[in-house]
Amino acid sequence: MGKKFARNFFILGTAICTVVFIWLTIDTHTTIPKRTHTDQLSEEVILGKRVWHKYNCNDCHTILGIGGYYSPDVTKVYFMRGEAWLKAFLKDPESPDPKRRKMVNFHLSEDETTRLITFFKWVDGIDTNQWPPKPIGEGKIAEVESKSEPQVALGKGVFEKYRCDICHKIEGKGGMIGPELTREGSKRDALWLEQHIRDPKSHDPTTVMPPFPQITKGELNALVDYLINLK
Repeated sequence: MGKKFARNFFILGTAICTVVFIWLTIDTHTTIPKRTHTDQLSEEVILGKRVWHKYNCNDCHTILGIGGYYSPDVTKVYFMRGEAWLKAFLKDPESPDPKRRKMVNFHLSEDETTRLITFFKWVDGIDTNQWPPKPIGEGKIAEVESKSEPQVALGKGVFEKYRCDICHKIEGKGGMIGPELTREGSKRDALWLEQHIRDPKSHDPTTVMPPFPQITKGELNALVDYLINLK
């Protein structure tokens, strides 16, 4: 390789890399505002973020990939749980289950609770490329028929996957935000349960239970079978 060719190759390569770098920079600055919906970054959202930092929530929880791993990731908690559930949980996060790690009750004021939930709602709308990822090895429970586990056992797995025990108690274990489910199978039929899980407000407009649009048909069938057998 001659000196002239090497010099031209270096100049051309530098020029191409510079153009690519500038293009990527422009693309980033034009794309990020859309993905993070900065137009909705209101004063209330900012105040909610301050509540998040005031109580050092990052020590235990991860949000947008930043924080501790002692407690659940809350990047999509608004979608997963809903506003009513979050209000009830933040007011009284203590669980009667001695085996579960317990969240401290910070005794948030009404304004702090509202602002924190507003912050969660804003974060939920950010395009995170499907973050947080599903746990390694987690499949679509009950999407296909299982030969090794009965449907009821699969339903118990769905119950645990969606942390229904945070609100509901079964045989003395679980939360107290929602009704106890120990004898649910003797009170409700499968059709009622399926509709209630999909759209809780269809039966009770004042309920704090969030809908679960993300639950698959197979998961729903297994969960209903599990609850029907609680008698």
